Amino acid sequence: IPDLHEELEQFDHILRKYCHIERKIQLGDWFDSFNYNSAEHAEETARMMAEFVSNPNHIQLYGNHDAQYAYPNCSGIHCSGYGPWKQKGIDKWMKPLWDKVQLVHWETINNREWVISHAGFHPFMYHPIKGFTRERLAELCAEAMTSVKYAQVITPTLSVGRRRGGWHRYGGCTWLDFCDFEAIPGINQIVGHTKGHIIRELRTNDSENY
Repeated sequence: IPDLHEELEQFDHILRKYCHIERKIQLGDWFDSFNYNSAEHAEETARMMAEFVSNPNHIQLYGNHDAQYAYPNCSGIHCSGYGPWKQKGIDKWMKPLWDKVQLVHWETINNREWVISHAGFHPFMYHPIKGFTRERLAELCAEAMTSVKYAQVITPTLSVGRRRGGWHRYGGCTWLDFCDFEAIPGINQIVGHTKGHIIRELRTNDSENY
């Protein structure tokens, strides 16, 4: 389930339609709708997010619009739609639960491994020696979360790319636009973030990316 942006009725419809499927993965960006801009609606969104996150069958990933409320004191993490007046209501439900939210998730589907994240991982994160393994990704994500949580500093894993006004050539896994997305050899990815009316895909000889 990709970017919700406070469209709670649509989300409720999705949950009801697929109630027979226990395991659900939400790709981030619960907050900052341009149709709703009240603290009350943001709090109700946070309540539903907390309910989703608390379900042991669910996987919740960080989007750029979530991270800014999880770590509001981190310089450079805020993005369009951010409203400090929403913080209190969001904290009420999510402050004890942010540690349950992940940057990346590996999922086996039809005997194939998929890397699932909010915006995707670009080949610039491929390490010449360590490659692009579970261990390498775990290392990158742990470094990113430790840095943002305790030092209020953003690492390349959470960086804003030039296309969105940042200093890095490409965005990190919460910011990479699909028009900048490039396949990583041997890695299948599922991402959200970049709005579109159709499901876009990028296939290579050894990977599928949606």
